[in-house]
Amino acid sequence: MKKSGAITQKQFLFSVFCFLLSSPFFIAILFKRAKHESWIIMLLGGIIGFAISYMVMTLYNMNKGRELVGICRAAVGKTAGSIIAALYLIFFLIKICINTAQFSGFLSSNVLPNTPVAIIIVTFLLACTLSAKRGAVNICGFAFWFVLPIIIYTLTSTVLLSGQFKLSNFFPMLSLDSGSYLKAALTVVAEPFANLAIFLMLFNES
Repeated sequence: MKKSGAITQKQFLFSVFCFLLSSPFFIAILFKRAKHESWIIMLLGGIIGFAISYMVMTLYNMNKGRELVGICRAAVGKTAGSIIAALYLIFFLIKICINTAQFSGFLSSNVLPNTPVAIIIVTFLLACTLSAKRGAVNICGFAFWFVLPIIIYTLTSTVLLSGQFKLSNFFPMLSLDSGSYLKAALTVVAEPFANLAIFLMLFNES
């Protein structure tokens, strides 16, 4: 971490990677519906999502120093930009509630079954507030240490389970209708990549 307090490119990379890694936790319901075709949905959603992220980053680079409202207004005009920014703010507030509820529900059901949900929620929000108060630089400085064990676990699991892989599990392919794939892919886009647009605002001035 730089003494100047700036976020390095490596910290930025691992922070975004860490951010995206958390998204399957919130879209696990898609895996139950799509089953063996989940990879198609994730691939399609990833292509659309990265295209949108590229456009968002292009707008950020063209409007350095501006916040989300200012960028929206500069891109599509004052009135339309204000409406888009307001919709995004509503979406962001809803996602805060949904993510907090899902995270606390997961901990309450699987990790801390004897702890009241209210205590988990309050503790989680206090931790988020304290992290935000200390600044994004400190948070991003730990991103690598969150990503590293996940990479090690994934590679180890892949090697140990490689003997059980069966290509036949990929079939039948494209058994769902096109509308189902599109709806599911847009869900993938909305969860990690729409949230990522807010997250990337941290690096708008870097």
